Amino acid sequence: MNSPYERKSAADMRAAQKQTLAQAETVQKTVAVMEPNWQALIASLKIVTETEAQILERLNLLATDTDVQATLQNLYYALEIRFVDLDVLLHEYDKQISGTAEEAEKTITAATQDAQKKIASMTNSTEARFGQLSEKFSKAISEEQQSLRTWMRKCLMISALPGLLLIILELILHLC
Repeated sequence: MNSPYERKSAADMRAAQKQTLAQAETVQKTVAVMEPNWQALIASLKIVTETEAQILERLNLLATDTDVQATLQNLYYALEIRFVDLDVLLHEYDKQISGTAEEAEKTITAATQDAQKKIASMTNSTEARFGQLSEKFSKAISEEQQSLRTWMRKCLMISALPGLLLIILELILHLC
């Protein structure tokens, strides 16, 4: 039972004491923020806000300055003219590329058709060669089979000859 009111033995109490002492002995890391740290942090935030305020003031001055506005307007028109020139160039390049692409497509189509014709002729000639080879091979096999049959007949005759001679000798001996 784990009731806090139950009676514990001395060994249990010593084990609990050792456990709490072990927990107390472990060093825990901590962070301390001191007054100088807070003051430095607040000072850096003040500097950042002052810098941003100065930048905003300068931007407001620039936005209201007519010379700056005129310069920006001139830059805008110059950039717009360059973009128009670039658009014209891109349009010309697009025409050239499309013409080149059409020529390349025609060349590829012609090369593909030529390759298909060559493949078809090679296939036909290869089939004809294989047909001739097949006929020659079949003829050679037939000739070999015929010569094998002839040789087997000769072997049969040769193997039958001693037996036939014995039979003839026995007949002669019986008749004599």
